[in-house]
Amino acid sequence: MKDFFYNFYNILFSPNEAFAELKNTPNKINATFVIILTAIFMYFGQSNFATNLGLIVFNCLWTIVCSLLIWFIFCLFVDFVAGIFSHGGKLKTLMCLVAYSGLPWLLLAPLNLLKDIGGLGYFVAICLQTVIAFYVLYLYIKSVKEVYDLSFLKAFAFFSIPLFGSFFALLWTIGFFSKMIYIFSV
Repeated sequence: MKDFFYNFYNILFSPNEAFAELKNTPNKINATFVIILTAIFMYFGQSNFATNLGLIVFNCLWTIVCSLLIWFIFCLFVDFVAGIFSHGGKLKTLMCLVAYSGLPWLLLAPLNLLKDIGGLGYFVAICLQTVIAFYVLYLYIKSVKEVYDLSFLKAFAFFSIPLFGSFFALLWTIGFFSKMIYIFSV
C-alpha cells in the first residue's frame, strides 16, 4: 500500500520519476488494483443512489469489468500497433504505466461533490475536472512515449490516428446505409 501512495504522489507531481520507476519494475497486480480502484471511484462519483442495493452492486461490478476490459483492449491495441513498427512486446510495462496514468481520475469523485454546491462551486469543479482530463490524456500519451521510446508526437499519433480513422469509418458507414435506405425506398 505504501508503494501505491508513493506512486500516486509521483504520478501527480513528478510523472517522469514515476514512469522511470514503474518502467523498470512493472507490476500488473498493482496496476489491476489501480484500475479497479479508479473504476469504483468513478462509479460512486457519478452514480445516483436512489436505486436498490442489488442494482448498485451489479452496476459497480459491471463498471469494474468494463474498465478492466477496456484497459486490456486499449493496451493490446497499442502494443499491436507498436509491433507493426518493430517496437512491440512490451505489453506488461504498457499496462502498468497506462493504469497508473489513470490515477488522477480518482480526484473526480470529490470534485463531483463540489458540483452539488452549485453556482461557483459547479464552475470550479468543471474547470478542475477538465484540467484533470487533459492531464490524464497527457499521461496516457507519455506512458506510450516512455514504454516504446518514441517522441511525444509519435506517441500522440497512436491516439489520434485511430480516433480519426474510426470517426471517418463511422461517417462512411452512416453514409453507406443512408444511400442503401434511399435506394430501397425509391
